Amino acid sequence: MRVVKYGIGFLLLGGVLFLLRPIELQRRDLLIFGRGGDSVTLDPAHATDGETFYATVQIYDTLVRFRYGTTEIEPALAESWEISPDGLTYLFRLRKGVFFHRTPYFPEEVELTAKDVVFSLGRQMEWWLVKTYSSLPPLREGEELPGMPQWGKVRKIQWKSEKLAFLECSRAKGKLEKGVKGWDLYEENPEPYHRIGGAFQYWLSMGMDDIVRSIEARGKYEVVIRLKRREAPFLANLAMHFTSILCFRYSRKLLKQGMPERLARYPVGTGPFVFRKWIKDDRIIFERNPAYWDGSPRIRYLVLKVIPENSARAAALKAKQIHVMDLPNPAEVEELKKLDYITLHMQEGLNVAYLAMNTRKKPFDNPLVRRAIYHAIHRKAIVEAVFE
Repeated sequence: MRVVKYGIGFLLLGGVLFLLRPIELQRRDLLIFGRGGDSVTLDPAHATDGETFYATVQIYDTLVRFRYGTTEIEPALAESWEISPDGLTYLFRLRKGVFFHRTPYFPEEVELTAKDVVFSLGRQMEWWLVKTYSSLPPLREGEELPGMPQWGKVRKIQWKSEKLAFLECSRAKGKLEKGVKGWDLYEENPEPYHRIGGAFQYWLSMGMDDIVRSIEARGKYEVVIRLKRREAPFLANLAMHFTSILCFRYSRKLLKQGMPERLARYPVGTGPFVFRKWIKDDRIIFERNPAYWDGSPRIRYLVLKVIPENSARAAALKAKQIHVMDLPNPAEVEELKKLDYITLHMQEGLNVAYLAMNTRKKPFDNPLVRRAIYHAIHRKAIVEAVFE
C-alpha cells in the first residue's frame, strides 16, 4: 500500500505512520523520513525487503500500479492494455514522452521505450523462448535440433516428465517444454544482467517463470507478454515493485564500462524522485523529478534517514528532527497521539508474517520435524508480545 503525503509515496507496511503537521516543517522543500533500516540494494528486482522498496518506489515506475488506497489496478507507464480472449496474451501500450532521469553519472536524455520493458522483465527470466515446434521434434544424441544448427549437436537429453526435457548441445544448453501452441524450445537467458547481482528471488517466489512464456517488443511503444497459462492476478503481479522498469541504454553503458554492478548502486528510473546520494546505514537523498509524467512532487528534497531503534525514531519525531516515521513501539502510540503537532495515520496491513522452512534441506525434509516445530511455537504469546 502507498501512503501519499506532500507529493511522495511510501509503502505502509506496518499499519502505523506518524507525521509532523505541515506547519512544523522548517523547510517546506524538504521531507525527512525516519525508518528502521537501510536499503539492501537500489535494484528492485533483487529486493525482497520493505526498507529497499521504500527507496526504489521513489525512483522507478511499473507498467501498472495499485490505485491509491485500494488493490485495484490502474495505468502507470503503460497507458492502456489489451488481454486476448484466451487470457494468454497481454499487449501493453506505453506512454509516449516519458524520459529517464538525467544524472551526473548518466546525463543522456533517454525516452522510455519497449526495449526498457523487455530488458527489465526479461533479465529476470531463467529461460528465453527461441522457437516453437508444432509437434515434438526428433531428439537424437549426436544430431542437430531441427532449425537450430547454431546450437551444434545434441550431447545429452534428460526427460524430467513427459512434457519437459533438458538438452545439452555442443554449443548451448536449453529445454523443450510442451506449451499451449506446441513444443517450446528455450535457451538459457542470454542477458548479461541475468547473471549479475544474484538470484531474482521475488520473481522466483512469485512463480513467474512458470507463468511467463515470452516478452517481446512490438515497435517502439508496445510490449507483448505471452503466458504459459491463464493467471488471474497477473496484472497485480506487474504492479509489484520487483517489476519496476529500468533503463536499457544505461545498462549497456555500464556493461561497456565494465561496471555493471553500479546499476544497483547508482539508479536511473522514471519515478517522481531522482537519486542523489547514498550514505550507507545513514541516509539516502533524493531530489524531485520536475518532469515526472504524473506530476512533479511538491517537495524538492526527500531524505530517508536510518534510525534503527523505534523509540529513537519516536524521540526524533517529537524533537522535530524528522518529519515522518513508521513502526512506533505500540506502547508509545498513545503518547504520540497526544501531541498536537503530530498526525497519526493508521490502517490494517496487507502483509503476512510467517516462518518458512526449506524442505529440501535436513532436518526440515522430515515432516515430523516440521510438525514438532509447529507444536513448539506459542503463537498466542508471539502475537501478544510482538504485535500487541
